[in-house]
Amino acid sequence: MVMPNSAVRAMRSNASTIEARKRRLREIANLCEGNLRDVDGAIVAWKELLLTDRSDDHARQAFARLLERAGKLDDLATHLEEEAQNATDLDTKIAFEKRAANLHEQKRSDFAKAGECWARIARLVPDDDRAIGTAARNFERAGLLDRAIHVLSTHSGSVDDPNARGLLFEHLGELRERVEDRKGAAEAFSGAARLLKTPLLWEKAER
Repeated sequence: MVMPNSAVRAMRSNASTIEARKRRLREIANLCEGNLRDVDGAIVAWKELLLTDRSDDHARQAFARLLERAGKLDDLATHLEEEAQNATDLDTKIAFEKRAANLHEQKRSDFAKAGECWARIARLVPDDDRAIGTAARNFERAGLLDRAIHVLSTHSGSVDDPNARGLLFEHLGELRERVEDRKGAAEAFSGAARLLKTPLLWEKAER
């Protein structure tokens, strides 16, 4: 009996049409997952199908589902980030970045990677205060205060809502104070105080 992985490799040099190759790969993937209970073989087939046709949503969903089922979370994270990078539609790109961020944060406990995903979203949507704040909090959880400060200082000024912008400035002030950047902290607290009109923030700025 020809092993599914061998069949996939053989198809790469086959002169069949793209549609015929896709049909055969789908058959191999379904055979592996169903009768053979070969999850790894199905993953290989779905991945090959995606390399053949990146627009195949069914293959994309099946590939991601099996990676998660097999516990291949590192591979799944890489796949989601590649999909985000290759997506041309903004909403699709953001959706993949959010899925990757949630995977890093909730299942891999890789807060630095989660922060990177949210930081990319912040660059795509400069007015998204949630993306900015979540990126900073993840970098903070990873012990990367310099990167948290960079995200807040770079993007907070682009947020339209005064209350949201003020809260981000307050967070920036707290982080700058932790790294003993007193001048930077005073500037951030002053900006927050002007927006939030909170006496305590003026006191922090003066301190």
